[in-house]
Amino acid sequence: MSRRANFAVFDDYVPMGSSPVYTSAAMNQALAVYDQMAIQAVIDNVTRTGGTAGFELNIQTSGDGRNWANLNPTGTPEVSIDGTTPGLFTTKTNIATGSFPGSVSQGALLSYVRFAIQFSENTTAAHVKVYVTQRDQAHQR
Repeated sequence: MSRRANFAVFDDYVPMGSSPVYTSAAMNQALAVYDQMAIQAVIDNVTRTGGTAGFELNIQTSGDGRNWANLNPTGTPEVSIDGTTPGLFTTKTNIATGSFPGSVSQGALLSYVRFAIQFSENTTAAHVKVYVTQRDQAHQR
């Protein structure tokens, strides 16, 4: 099975706050094209004041590009860094990976896909890059 696509889907500073930020709407259809993906999050320049700073990336899917739901019905993120000690490091680069399909029970991808990115405490901010490699199980040889 070969790679079909490999690209950066997010590269921005995520400010403090409890609301998630999302990948660009320009990526919504591209993220839904293939049925397998590997995801890497690179988090650096972390600022945090609390002791439980973690990272979460949830895959969200939509049939109309307007109404979204987490792909994993339990809400378990596909990519995460646990907020317990040590959590996100402020002095080095943090790296986390995940995939779809993953080890948890997930639904199927609809026509549109986006990533919801957030920190586990609202006093954390950082620069976040997210990379995706996609494969298509239907095209195995």
